[in-house]
Amino acid sequence: MRRPYLFALLLVACALVGRAVFITQPVSSDTAMFVYMGKLVCEGKQIGVDLIDNKLPSVGLLMSLPYKVMGSAWWAYGTFGLALMILAPLLLARSAGRVLGRHAAVPVGVAAAIWLNFPPMVYGQLQLETMQVFFVVLGACAGLELLKRRDWRDAITMGLCVGVAMWAKPTAGAILPAIGLAIAMSAWTWKQKLAAIAWIGIGVLIPTLVCAWLLMLTGMLEPLPATIAQIRDYSTNSTAEWIDLVKPLFVVGVLMFPVVVWGYVFRKDTPQARATHASPLQPMRVIAIFAVAWLIMELIGVISQRRMYAYHFLPMGAPAALMVGLFARRLRMVSLGFAFGPAAALSVIFAGQVMISPDPQARMTSVIAYLNDRARPTDGVWMDDYARLMVETDFVAGSRVPLTFLFGNSDPAPLRFGQIILNDLRSRQPEWVVLHEDVEKYIQFYRHHMVEIAAFPERGKNFATAWRDIDSYVRANYVIDQQIDIMQVMRRAEAVVGTHE
Repeated sequence: MRRPYLFALLLVACALVGRAVFITQPVSSDTAMFVYMGKLVCEGKQIGVDLIDNKLPSVGLLMSLPYKVMGSAWWAYGTFGLALMILAPLLLARSAGRVLGRHAAVPVGVAAAIWLNFPPMVYGQLQLETMQVFFVVLGACAGLELLKRRDWRDAITMGLCVGVAMWAKPTAGAILPAIGLAIAMSAWTWKQKLAAIAWIGIGVLIPTLVCAWLLMLTGMLEPLPATIAQIRDYSTNSTAEWIDLVKPLFVVGVLMFPVVVWGYVFRKDTPQARATHASPLQPMRVIAIFAVAWLIMELIGVISQRRMYAYHFLPMGAPAALMVGLFARRLRMVSLGFAFGPAAALSVIFAGQVMISPDPQARMTSVIAYLNDRARPTDGVWMDDYARLMVETDFVAGSRVPLTFLFGNSDPAPLRFGQIILNDLRSRQPEWVVLHEDVEKYIQFYRHHMVEIAAFPERGKNFATAWRDIDSYVRANYVIDQQIDIMQVMRRAEAVVGTHE
């Protein structure tokens, strides 16, 4: 009878390969940006002032501790993310076993391990979604205990966990309406319902106030409204294509496949004994309401982000896994294999594809190596997507704008952020700038391949203008020091003259 459990462990191992593979890969641009934000906070600098990006300053607060511990050891961030996504399924499985019955623990644990480590939804060593999901799962476990025991300590614990998760992304709060609905639909008295909701609210409020206090203490509260407006522009001015209508339906279909298998294909299997603690105050339907509402609210959170990249769907994996527990039956290898085998196999296949894919960071690695060899430790440097460079070195940022991805925020965005870059280059006069060798080829590529630029003629026109202005200024004041593939490492002309003298 141990074979189903050993098979479940095999499925989990296949699932974990999907995330573990990133430990050995070059760091992704997103991971580098999050770590760089943590580094800036550790150095006493301000997100929104010293760095302008489409991320809330609370991300810098959240990432400051990991940066303090791991520094620029990129493999450590991958290992950290993997550890979080091993612990989260274990905790969710434990809670499902306590609330739904022992029969639910293994299916929920396997489902969570697969969906929270599924390669198309995993991007890089450490995502904001990874941090978000971990704390939300902690909150969900406390929420399940709350529905079981009606203990105020579970309520406040849930609020605390979700409040911290919202430091990563405000959409982490999607679980709150779900638990509120479940409490409202329970057989508790109104006094008990209001007390539970109040304690959850107090729990959320504590990390929220701590975050606000830290932002005020560090001077990052003042630029926060401008950052929020910028994020709003990023979201509302995103494109909407036909594929965006299909993505949510496709993801829901994939996530619900194990539910269909357990609930329909193997519906004649003998159900295991249900939870022994059930009472009129905790009917199974309340847990079902919570799970379904949580999944729906997470989906709404994804859709509200508009661009709906694959990794945006990662938080939906946790409620989808919990729903599997509602339909779990007798544990058999055939039902486990049918429900989770395809996804586990895809995890291994996708991991293999990641391993054999060309290194997308090879050019960046060469540029960093050259600058480390040629530049002084405290030289000013600017290049597009410079976060990794700044984490690995002590160079000074040549501009507050680290990523011209911001040019896609809205039609005026290229001119606005392009002007900030130009003003910073003029005032800071960084010694080094790295540019594409052919700005026109670069412009045309993005005007045809970056949807947020290609779909908006005015934005595309402004994108071209901004980049031509940056290129013209740099070529008038810098000379080529080294060509690396299609990138040119350029040094300020005065520095070159001073060196020759």
